[in-house]
Amino acid sequence: MIIFTELEVDSQWNELVNSFPSLFTFLNTHLLSASTFQCSSELGFRRAVDLEVAISRKGLPPFQILRVWVSLVQLIDESEKGIPLSRSLLSRGVYPSSYYRTFGRVFGQTWSDLRRMGLCRARANVILVWNAYRFRADVK
Repeated sequence: MIIFTELEVDSQWNELVNSFPSLFTFLNTHLLSASTFQCSSELGFRRAVDLEVAISRKGLPPFQILRVWVSLVQLIDESEKGIPLSRSLLSRGVYPSSYYRTFGRVFGQTWSDLRRMGLCRARANVILVWNAYRFRADVK
């Protein structure tokens, strides 16, 4: 088990976000409703596959994996600021039930359990996933 200090998590999280800032801005804005096609056209790529190639070259996980993780981190961050998941999503015009189901299916935990893990641990988990892809890209 790898243990990160909060400072290490913050530093690596900033490195991750700065590796493709426009993508992370898009994902934080659209959360799970983001599609590869929508993101690729908004970021100026001609095709969705071009976005996936750019993501891969930067050593990032595929769009669909990144989308779920970034959504989780964003919503935990909002939750720690006192904004309940349901209010956050309803204000975006999204029904919360799909998020509860998606998080349960992908992470095998309830939203309450995921929220309790906290922002630092959620980010650390994303960093572990990212490192697996980043080091794989370095080997190529």
